[in-house]
Amino acid sequence: MADGLVDEIARRRHLHEIDYVDFREGRTESSIAGSATNSVILESGSHETTSSTDSADDRLSKRSICGVRVSFLNIILMGFGFMLNIGVYNSAGMAQTVVLNTVNDTYMVGYPTLGFNLFAVICGTQAFAYLFGPAVVAITGPKLGMVLGSVSVTFYLASFIRPIIWVLYISAGCAGFGVGIIWTVQGYFVTINSTAKRVLRNTGVFWGLYMSTLVTGNLFYFFMVRAYPAKGHKPYSQADLDILDYRRMLIFSIFTAASALGVLVFSLVVHPWVGKIPRPRDDILTGTTPHNDVALQQQTFRGPKEAFLATVKFMFRKDMVILMPMFFYIGIEGCFWGSVYITALGYTDRFGERQEEMVGLAGVFAGGGEIAGGLILGLLGKWMHFNGKDSALMFGMILHIVACYLTFLNTPAESALAETKDWPYIGEPNPYLAMFVSFIFGLGDALWNNQLMAYLGEVYRHECVSVFAVYQFWCALAAALAFVSASFLTLPWQLLGVIAVSIPSAAGFCYVEWKSLRNHPLVPI
Repeated sequence: MADGLVDEIARRRHLHEIDYVDFREGRTESSIAGSATNSVILESGSHETTSSTDSADDRLSKRSICGVRVSFLNIILMGFGFMLNIGVYNSAGMAQTVVLNTVNDTYMVGYPTLGFNLFAVICGTQAFAYLFGPAVVAITGPKLGMVLGSVSVTFYLASFIRPIIWVLYISAGCAGFGVGIIWTVQGYFVTINSTAKRVLRNTGVFWGLYMSTLVTGNLFYFFMVRAYPAKGHKPYSQADLDILDYRRMLIFSIFTAASALGVLVFSLVVHPWVGKIPRPRDDILTGTTPHNDVALQQQTFRGPKEAFLATVKFMFRKDMVILMPMFFYIGIEGCFWGSVYITALGYTDRFGERQEEMVGLAGVFAGGGEIAGGLILGLLGKWMHFNGKDSALMFGMILHIVACYLTFLNTPAESALAETKDWPYIGEPNPYLAMFVSFIFGLGDALWNNQLMAYLGEVYRHECVSVFAVYQFWCALAAALAFVSASFLTLPWQLLGVIAVSIPSAAGFCYVEWKSLRNHPLVPI
């Protein structure tokens, strides 16, 4: 009987890479993906070492192209794809509220909070996409879904070249759904191309490449504003309107071209175009698996209904409920520093002629903070592997609280809602302090996001699509609510909301991180 059981396990391991089976405790565990050999512990305690055929993902990860492992090459391609597509979209989003406020022609008349309204639509459809995204990806496959999502982002950027209100709202809805699909499969691609001891390094590399566009994109916007300045304020003269229209068309034509290049980079990721996402390995030995290989292989991939139900089920797991405040916080703080704060700088008339230039410069410094955070985490990945991720996250929380306090001192309360000549709390607004605040907002955001993504990638490695969908769903829902409130709340109330949510968020993450370290032995690097 024991021989028959060993044969059955070997056959299933051949299909599913079950690397470690402990019969004495009646449970299964998976070792790091890509293992070349499998160890079976028999009832007597003896070990039998066998080799198994690798899965498609593992075979790809072991291949090399021009001396670079495909697994790391995919991380690089994902980073460049996000840099050109999602990163450019983020750079455009930082300026979109200020840009749309300057539109005044026969097709459309902009107003101060139009950009916030578009972001509310985007984040609302994003939340919908995250909830149903795994079901969509189960049909299209992760690579095709990512490419189609990036096309919708390009369409949204193109709508700014000649803005028409109803086109903007339709393209915003499409972009929201597309961004949701892209972020849903992002966690999957980073996870399948990383081992447990390399996930922090790969996450840092990906994040640094992705966020580099905040520097280049916003620096480009800064120089365009400086090259084609508008001399007055609303209501603009016809000469200023002509300059603003030409500048907007030039900026968003280049942004659209860069985004289209990002679509091409996504298409180069080494993965089958319609390859499906497998079931988690923990589901393989449940006692209900069919005994014929064809049926077994058919059931190793999730269908759309199963993917959707798995996502909903994940929402109610204990750890997901504990992490929910953190998911909300990342959505809220991303809304604030990525749009509200930068818009407030652009609406502060006390900056004088530098007023609109501050929008681009703030994005540059925020991007510098994001890149610095990614590099720091990449260098300290080994230390954090053994000492936990909570210290970096707590430092990120302190940075954001300091940034909120300095924003309160240096930015007028009404500047988030419209152009204002009001004085901030300290009197004359300091542009250098404003740039420093942007930098520490970006640095803190990198620390929060990288720690969370690394934790989810390690602990939920074989459920990465569902868990990242849940994470992004709550982020997008929180961001949508934050953008709605941004259209009527003054700056101090928004700052208070950011700080209030950060504290339970950090506490929840520390709890699940400490529990994970207690329950899972560390893998030496």
